[in-house]
Amino acid sequence: MKKMKIRTRMLLFFTLLSSFLFIIFIIAFASIEVDNTRSEYEQLARQTANTIGYMPAIADAVAIQDQEELEGHIDRIRLQVQQPIVSVVDDEKNVVYHSLDLNAQLSPSDEVYDRTIMFGSYQNNSELDEMSIQIIAPVYQQMADNGERLVGAVSVEYPRETLMSSIADKFIRLGIVALISLAVLGTGVVLFARNIREDTLGMEPVEIASKFTERQAMLESVKEGILAINTDKKITLINPSARLLLHHEEDKILLIEALGLHDVIQKETFVYDEERTFNGYPLIANLRPMYTNKRLVGAICSFRYKTDMRQLQLMMDQMKSYADGLRAQTHEFKNKLYVIMSLLQLEQYDEAIRFVQEEAIVTDQFLPKLNRIEDAGIQAILLASMGKAAEKNIHMVIEDRSSLSPTHIPISSMTIMLGNVIDNAIEAVQDEKQKNIGIFMTDIGDDIIIEIEDSGVGIARDEQHLVVEQGYSRKGSGRGYGLYNVESTLREYNGSLEIANSELGGACVSIILPKKERGIGS
Repeated sequence: MKKMKIRTRMLLFFTLLSSFLFIIFIIAFASIEVDNTRSEYEQLARQTANTIGYMPAIADAVAIQDQEELEGHIDRIRLQVQQPIVSVVDDEKNVVYHSLDLNAQLSPSDEVYDRTIMFGSYQNNSELDEMSIQIIAPVYQQMADNGERLVGAVSVEYPRETLMSSIADKFIRLGIVALISLAVLGTGVVLFARNIREDTLGMEPVEIASKFTERQAMLESVKEGILAINTDKKITLINPSARLLLHHEEDKILLIEALGLHDVIQKETFVYDEERTFNGYPLIANLRPMYTNKRLVGAICSFRYKTDMRQLQLMMDQMKSYADGLRAQTHEFKNKLYVIMSLLQLEQYDEAIRFVQEEAIVTDQFLPKLNRIEDAGIQAILLASMGKAAEKNIHMVIEDRSSLSPTHIPISSMTIMLGNVIDNAIEAVQDEKQKNIGIFMTDIGDDIIIEIEDSGVGIARDEQHLVVEQGYSRKGSGRGYGLYNVESTLREYNGSLEIANSELGGACVSIILPKKERGIGS
């Protein structure tokens, strides 16, 4: 099922939450308001009854039963206290005034005025109906001797309808305020959701989560180191490849300075394929500033070890060299075909047969040995190397005892390891009188063993540990990466490199690899 948009979800959530809270508030308000309204009207009724009971004019009118005088005074009072129902009786319980019916009479069974008439006490009959208020107070007349005489009683009543109407008015006002509040809240939610979408570049949370997962997977899978900082020059992003360079906490600051991220933020410049150095490691870095809504927010850098780039370049050069060697072999084979064709045209049949037999002997010596090397990648490397050696009149042989089953090493890695060693052997013998290279391979036991020996000048014993260091070479500047790359790649497969003197007079380089894959770098 398709998920709702964040704006819809937020609006629905806030609406439901607000409605729930509003209902709870209404229930609480109703309970409190009913009690407050009842108390308010009860107090108002008591004050009104006291006012009427102690007014001399009203007491005199009750004493002489002057209804018109009572009506005038009481109606003025009723207008000021929300029109309660007012009844006045004399000391004989005869109705002198009633705001609804001036001719009203009390029934013989009506005893609500008894206590007030007999004892002059106040009565609160509201308990009989919680939503109706009735207060009865005595009416006293001032005497000439400053005394008081009970002449009657007054009843002030607020019926249920009056109280309910007052409560309903308050609820209507509250409802209007609540509806306005809900409308404002809804508008605020919509604007807030829109603001969030702007901050999230218009993406929904599920899209952000998907992008974040993809981003994390990408950062962890790429071999390049990736490092990003904000304008406060604090690291906001670093992937596992970049962390390999950091051995201490202070290395973060040094790496940022070494890569030049500060300059990128200050100058807002783009940098491509520039060389940087950190803790002695040469790096090839690409840097650029980062912007959000055209505002600079930081800088990001991706970098790789320069040796990795050089290793890739060397592998490409070797592949090109192999292609050139195969092309040369094809050209040489065509030349031999032309020779045979020419001998046949000249009817030199014996010479043509002898020429074919000589070539067949060479092929018969080489192909069976090559076929015992069952790994297709190694076969391709050897075949190309044979062509390269043949071009330079170098005699390259595979020893009869050689045999090799298919290996778990990819051709790209084998090209770096085997190709570099064979190329070094070719370079070592190309200027020598004896130009011999011998290759031996076997996978008997638990290891793959490949030995390449040559008839060159060899490597002095005190130099054998130096030739695998990066940049060390006796051939001039810009060299010294071949055996370093060989040993680096061997370490990835838990292999090793051994250098010794060869029986041919030069060097013997042995490549030793585990036959079974044990996990790269384990």
